[in-house]
Amino acid sequence: MTERDSQVVEFINKYKLCTSNHVYKVYFSQVDQTVCKRRLKYLADYGYIQREKFNGNSYIYYADKKVAHRLIAHDLLITDFVVKLLEEGYEILEFKKSFTLGEIISDAYLKVSKDNKVKNILLEVQLSSHDCLGKYKKLKKLAIEHTNWDVLPRIVVAGNVDPQDIPGVKVSHLNLNMEGELCI
Repeated sequence: MTERDSQVVEFINKYKLCTSNHVYKVYFSQVDQTVCKRRLKYLADYGYIQREKFNGNSYIYYADKKVAHRLIAHDLLITDFVVKLLEEGYEILEFKKSFTLGEIISDAYLKVSKDNKVKNILLEVQLSSHDCLGKYKKLKKLAIEHTNWDVLPRIVVAGNVDPQDIPGVKVSHLNLNMEGELCI
C-alpha cells in the first residue's frame, strides 16, 4: 500500500462515504481518472475499504459500516462540501457528522483553517423543502452554554431552498452542485 493509498483510506474513514470522483479531486487530479479507480478497486479487493454499485456503473466507497440507502445522496453531498473546501484551500481541522449542540442537530460540524484563520461551520444539506434553519434561532445561547467558540459558526445550507437569514447568524447558501457564495 502506498502513502497515497493510506491517505485515501484515512479520507474514507473520516468522511464515511464518497465516490471515486471525490477521491480523484483530492488525491489523483494530476493523473488519469483510471489510476484512481484502479487504486480504489485494489483497496476494496484487499479489504481496506468497502464499495458497492450505486447509480448504474459507478461505485460508492465507505469504511466499514454501510450507509442506509435512503441517506446515500444526502451523505454524498456532505462529502461534496468537504471536497469543495479542500479545493478552495481550506484545511479541515475537525469534522463531525450529525453534530449535536443542545437541541440543534446539524448534518455536520467542520472546524477549518485558511490563511491562519480558524472558522467553525455548521452544515445543513437540504433535499426537501422543510425549514432547516428554524432550529438555529437559539444558536447563540446554545453556543455560549455548550462550547468555547470565540465566534458563532457560519451556517452553510446546501440545497435548493429559498435563501433566508437568521438575525445575528451568518448563513451561506449553496445549491446541490455546491455552487454559490461561500462566505466563511
